[in-house]
Amino acid sequence: MTDPAEAEEIAQRLTQKHAEESGISARQSGPICFQTRFQSCKTYSTIVEQFIQPNFPNGPLEPIGNWVIDVTLQVRSPLQTQTKENVIQFYGDVSSTSPTTTIPGTYSFQLVVLDLANDSTTTYPAYVFPMVIGGTGYQQYEHYVTRNATNAFDKRTLQFIYIGDSPANDLDGTPVRTRTTGQQFRCDAAQSVNYGTGCVNPNEKPTVQYTQAAFPNISQTVKAGQAAFGFGIPGTGAPLTRGNSADNQANRDAACPRSSQQRLDLLGEKPLNMKDPSCDEYPFASTVQGGYGSTVRWVPLTENNKQGTLMVEFYRGNRVMPGDDYFVSAIG
Repeated sequence: MTDPAEAEEIAQRLTQKHAEESGISARQSGPICFQTRFQSCKTYSTIVEQFIQPNFPNGPLEPIGNWVIDVTLQVRSPLQTQTKENVIQFYGDVSSTSPTTTIPGTYSFQLVVLDLANDSTTTYPAYVFPMVIGGTGYQQYEHYVTRNATNAFDKRTLQFIYIGDSPANDLDGTPVRTRTTGQQFRCDAAQSVNYGTGCVNPNEKPTVQYTQAAFPNISQTVKAGQAAFGFGIPGTGAPLTRGNSADNQANRDAACPRSSQQRLDLLGEKPLNMKDPSCDEYPFASTVQGGYGSTVRWVPLTENNKQGTLMVEFYRGNRVMPGDDYFVSAIG
């Protein structure tokens, strides 16, 4: 079938039928994608090739163009939620490489959530919308996680199955294709987080901020440590990694020895004008990178204690588990 009038008639019929069945939800515009610790969003381009056979049944197949369906998946993961509910939204936008020759049809999208650590999947019903010029689709899913993550790498991964169906199918007939994405979410009730039950986008590495105003001494330790080792600088590929709490004290003792003489050897004499000098280290003792050889400086004990509170709240507020990466920003 190559008659433009017939193709247009099919397009109108499909669009009208979809509008009647789906209502306004089918016409939702796609989001402006951005990534946070609690949201992931990405667009995937899927192609449906079309061929015709002018000399049926033995003539060669001739390409008439491709339908391009941009699939956008947005996942919102709540910091705290007893039900461990993640909202997944699908947006579909249809275009064509050859608008005058491609033949309208339908596009089927099916969401799959993979629990690779548990070797299980959740497959949602297929959602079908018109494969026509300017066609759009929208669907929302509420995915409830039943099993808490046991470690930082225990994640759920998004996958989708798609089919483009029309009177002019591609060389494989009407193939079923699968796309495994890099979008993931993780839900936990970990003691190391100590913030109830909640979920995150584990692929987004959060940043903890040290300002000159709030941490005049520690911010300088961070800058010196980053200059020396390169770990934790935002925008680089060398983040810090949260370690196991059982190792914190050993790292702290290695960086800041308990022996007064050893501390003096490392840090020099205590500043006379500093109240209650204490040893501060970077990389932090709570990280995999911390320990012997860290950059160390004298800082006031009150500022050091304030830093401890900041890190506890940062780990809680971003659900940072042992094994999670993060960055440190020292401003001023």
